Amino acid sequence: MSDDADRQVAARLVNGLRRRLAGMLLIALLTAAASATIRAAECSVTQLEPRIPAPSEVFSTEKSANIDTLKSQLKEYKEGKDGKPSNYEDDVKQVFDRALAYVRQRVDEAKRSTDQDKALAVVLDIDETSLSNWPNLKANNFGFIKGGPCLEEPTLSCGFDEWILKASAPAIPQALEFYRAVIDTRSVAVFFITGRRHSQRQATLLNLDAAGFRGFAGLRTRPDDQHADTIVPFKSGERKAIEEPNGNGKQYKIIASIGDQESDLEGGFAECRFKVPNPFYFIR
Repeated sequence: MSDDADRQVAARLVNGLRRRLAGMLLIALLTAAASATIRAAECSVTQLEPRIPAPSEVFSTEKSANIDTLKSQLKEYKEGKDGKPSNYEDDVKQVFDRALAYVRQRVDEAKRSTDQDKALAVVLDIDETSLSNWPNLKANNFGFIKGGPCLEEPTLSCGFDEWILKASAPAIPQALEFYRAVIDTRSVAVFFITGRRHSQRQATLLNLDAAGFRGFAGLRTRPDDQHADTIVPFKSGERKAIEEPNGNGKQYKIIASIGDQESDLEGGFAECRFKVPNPFYFIR
């Protein structure tokens, strides 16, 4: 065989190999894209309808329903009644169980991947997601009292600002269990993003530590002079800063964002969103 023939054979072999490699690469890219599409499709906001107990028979008619009836239902939902367990506790557990299953799935996928270019992260809201303000809510009979003292005594109101500065809000047990399981993976960083103000930052750090939330990657609090109509731009902006830091900051992929308000979760920059039930109040 001549040198020209040898070169032609070699060229055909090389071109054939290139086509096969290109085909394999295309299949891999399409598979990855399909997986990402499926994951995105599976990750609409996960939430449960709060299983608030029906009003008692004495208040069962529409005519007699009033705000006190609703408050009684909410108290029963949170605390249970006559020895019956709280629906709230189980509802919250279901959401955090689903979130943990998803996080573990993503951690396993990342371990098998060779092209993971960003560290994984989870974002948690604080109030009614990680820490419970139930003592404050109950003392104020579901009203919002911003100022004034919080003596935490029966029949006395509790100013919310002073309540925060007390740094005594208890952990929501299901959130703490989720948090510790995520931290134990050593593969996922946890960030807290809260509507609490910069002036409440130190008290919040003390409260998180006292409640058992230790070893997190960061706490993002809201500027005291920021008074937008909705908290969505602040929270989504902070998630964006975690995923797309300016300068030399470490880049993360937020695989799960968990909060008790729709506004905690809107605005993008999170792969999956999980809403913890909170029928007690609403924040835009």
